[in-house]
Amino acid sequence: MIIGGALGGVVVYRLARWASTPLARWLGLYRYYSPMMFTVPFGRNTVELHVGTSWDYFRTQHRSQHDVLRSLTQGLLALIEEAESGQLPLSRKLRGTVYYFGGRTLSRFGFSMRSMNPIETVMFLLNWAELCLLYSITRGKICFVRVSDVRVVHTTVSALVEKKRELEALKRALGT
Repeated sequence: MIIGGALGGVVVYRLARWASTPLARWLGLYRYYSPMMFTVPFGRNTVELHVGTSWDYFRTQHRSQHDVLRSLTQGLLALIEEAESGQLPLSRKLRGTVYYFGGRTLSRFGFSMRSMNPIETVMFLLNWAELCLLYSITRGKICFVRVSDVRVVHTTVSALVEKKRELEALKRALGT
């Protein structure tokens, strides 16, 4: 009975998040930098990076890993442009929870990685089923996300700005 109630709560939470995506975007809580990359405030001087909601995945025709990486690259470059124009403080911290991208790719762009702490793990588990669905769509086959492979990445806007040339090279390589 408790498990059924908990599962029902997770389903209601996920449906509410899905249904509220357009409103969160309209209110500016979700700041989109590309069609599949946005930020959400996370504390005083930190924003959390996100690579598309389920709403975004089902709204767009381009959902391959290549498309997601292209959108992430475009978004990070747009974020850099905002910082270079003075609209975003260089001291702002960026963080995200990732599974899609390998450590080598992320470290090339100035991100450091660590394992999730217990609270982050619980929060991630609320999103696990949805992530499995989105990852399966991206891969074109049924896939399950191993929680042990999920990492928290972090950097600063200034460190990201320093990687602008590498991101521009990746953008060209991806054909954007």
